[in-house]
Amino acid sequence: MSVSEIFSDNLNLSENAKKSGFVTDISPGISLFGSSALSSFNLNYRLQGLYNAQGSDSVDFNHQLQMSSRYQIIRNRLFVETSSSISQQNISNAFVATDNISGNGSRTEAKNFNISPYWTPRFGRFANGLFKVGYSRSSFDNGDSALVSPLVQNLISDSDSFFKEARLTSGSEFSSVTWGMNYSSREQNRNSGQDVRFEEYSGNARYYFNRKFNVFGQAGFSDNSYRTLAANSINNGFFIPLAGGGVRVYGIHWKSESVIISMSL
Repeated sequence: MSVSEIFSDNLNLSENAKKSGFVTDISPGISLFGSSALSSFNLNYRLQGLYNAQGSDSVDFNHQLQMSSRYQIIRNRLFVETSSSISQQNISNAFVATDNISGNGSRTEAKNFNISPYWTPRFGRFANGLFKVGYSRSSFDNGDSALVSPLVQNLISDSDSFFKEARLTSGSEFSSVTWGMNYSSREQNRNSGQDVRFEEYSGNARYYFNRKFNVFGQAGFSDNSYRTLAANSINNGFFIPLAGGGVRVYGIHWKSESVIISMSL
C-alpha cells in the first residue's frame, strides 16, 4: 500500500487556463515471485486510486500490471515464456505526460499478452539451434475518444501478432570457420489500419587465420510490408549491412592482448 499527496500548479497542462491543486494517490498492490529449477514467475499489480487527477474533482481507478513467467517443459531444450501488462498510455500529441496525475484525460488503457514456446536443440558438435514461435495480443480502451486524431487511432489499433524465429550457429566442430543462419518473421493483424509484416533471412561466416586474425562476411534478404507516408518507399530485397561508412561485404578483425581492431571494407 502506498499513499501520497501531490501538488501541481498546472493539473490540466493548459497554457492559458492553468489549474493548480492537490492530487491524492492511494494505491494498494501485490507482488508475487517464485522460482525453481524448471520455472520462474514474477507478478506486480497495483490498483491506483486517484482523487482530483487532472483537476477533475473526482475519483479515478487505474489497473497496473507487470507479469512474466518462464517454464521448462524439457530441461534445457523446450521452454514456454509468457508475459502480460496493463498500463495507461498517452494518446494526444498535444500533451506529454508520463503519469496519470496531469493532462486532460487523453489516455487509454493498454493491455498486452504474449506467449512464446521455443526449442533450443543441439546437433552434436556441429550446430546449436533456436526455433521459436509466438503470439501476442494488444488491446486499447477509449481508442475512439474525440480527443484522439484519426492518425493516432490507427496507431493504437487493437491487434494480434504472430512471430517466428529460427537460428542455427556453428558448434565446436568448427574451429577455423564459424557460421550462422537466421530467419525472423512478424505479422501484425490490426482491427483498423493496414496490417504489418516483417520478414528477414540473413547469414554470416567468419574465417580464423589464427587466434588474433580473422575475416568475416554477412548478407541477407528482407521482405516487408507496412504503410508509409511515401508510396513505394519500402526497400525489399537482398542487403549487405552498412557499418563504419562502408559496405560490409567482408571485414578484418585483429586482436592482441590489449587492443581489438575491426575493419569493414
